[in-house]
Amino acid sequence: MSNQSGSQSGNQKSWSDNPAIVTITVIAALVAIIAFLFGTGELSDLMNWFTQRQLVGTWQDQQGGTITFYDDGTVVTQSGLLIISGYYEVIDNKQLRIENRGLFAIAGPQVYRFEISGKKMTFVDQFGITTFLTKVR
Repeated sequence: MSNQSGSQSGNQKSWSDNPAIVTITVIAALVAIIAFLFGTGELSDLMNWFTQRQLVGTWQDQQGGTITFYDDGTVVTQSGLLIISGYYEVIDNKQLRIENRGLFAIAGPQVYRFEISGKKMTFVDQFGITTFLTKVR
């Protein structure tokens, strides 16, 4: 007599034997917990905060001009002798709004698309002009 139930249980695999399923389950659970604790509106605020952390620092373009984003939401752009200061706000993980101070404020707030990959950033203005920047500090 053979024990058929023993051979059947030997062929069964648990979902925990598949690392991809375990990883996806853990990530989904963490997202659900964060959404529950913070609400979906605050979850987007959290994502914007992470995006802002990536932006903070000094970025240099190919002509030597720089744009520096600070933790407090201020920004300073320098191109040659021209220095423009203002404020920035992360709209989402692909867009930010910059509002210059002083004489340059007449242009009003400007929205830019951006993408960061490591120490490289692609910056696109509302006219489609693309600037490539490298993080230097």
